[in-house]
Amino acid sequence: MANQSEGALTALLLIDVDRFKSVNDLHGHPAGDLVLTAVSERLLSNVRGCDTVARLGGGEFAVIYTNIANDGMMQGVDEATIQDMVELTQLGLPVIASGGVSRLEDVRRLAEVSREHPGLVGAIIGRALYEGTLTVADAIAARSGGAIHCVCVEPSAALRARLASQHTVYADEIDDLVSVADASIDVALGLAGLHHSRSAVRTLAEVFRVLVPGGQFGLCDVAPASPVARWLNEFVNEHNPSGHDGHFITRERIETLLRETGYVDVHTSIESVPWHFAGDDDLLRFFAGLFGLQCDAETIAGGIATYFDVDRSDGGVTVDWSLIYARARTPGPP
Repeated sequence: MANQSEGALTALLLIDVDRFKSVNDLHGHPAGDLVLTAVSERLLSNVRGCDTVARLGGGEFAVIYTNIANDGMMQGVDEATIQDMVELTQLGLPVIASGGVSRLEDVRRLAEVSREHPGLVGAIIGRALYEGTLTVADAIAARSGGAIHCVCVEPSAALRARLASQHTVYADEIDDLVSVADASIDVALGLAGLHHSRSAVRTLAEVFRVLVPGGQFGLCDVAPASPVARWLNEFVNEHNPSGHDGHFITRERIETLLRETGYVDVHTSIESVPWHFAGDDDLLRFFAGLFGLQCDAETIAGGIATYFDVDRSDGGVTVDWSLIYARARTPGPP
């Protein structure tokens, strides 16, 4: 405080990371340490050089703001700003899984409608898992404080076994949702599962059937002939014991199929969603776990360099990634 200007104000901001104890209990203290590191880095990136960030203990942090000219300077440090600084969908959950910093950007985009409608029933249609024990359903349930009940459709027995007991889990194929009743789901999300479907037409029709009138559907998937598509059907197919044979369809085709099925308010786009990591070790561990790669780190590193643009200019490692995003709803009152 020695450099405090005469007449300037000082402010103290106290921050508590929600559900931090659950992170340690469910994923272990090493995962908790990664969350603390990520939150600290995010806080430091949001303050000035004259301010001080400190951890008080557990998931509690404090920020001391100095050299504040007037009360107006602190108006931006409201609840929304604090949430942006430590929001776990931006920081903690991907760190828990792998050390990457933005893997749940996909979930943030897809779950926007879910956050606006607490108490809804949501369905995760196919491929509902991240590397490690964390799942998309876990992330949505945690973000909603348990207000959203997740119904997970996962054909793979091995992946179903990793879904938490709090969720309803079905083994249906994603183009034949026999266990899901008509008009029983408020929000349906598909995270890179459509290219595993035996019939995209049938899958979209089945989701339409199980959604309530005005129900929301959000999906993302891989564009054909994109670096991600080639990575999956070439490198992952070679180095994952189960292989990978994705059937990718274009953004335009997805939009056409949604409209032909009867969805309204259809919007599609191709968006860049780069993945950020603290370093190469985190990057390689994440890719190996997420894609089930059975090869050495050098081979994985070479594959990543072959298929993707990798940027190391910001002190970390960023891998370029892009996906098709689509959202739509069934007819009826939203």
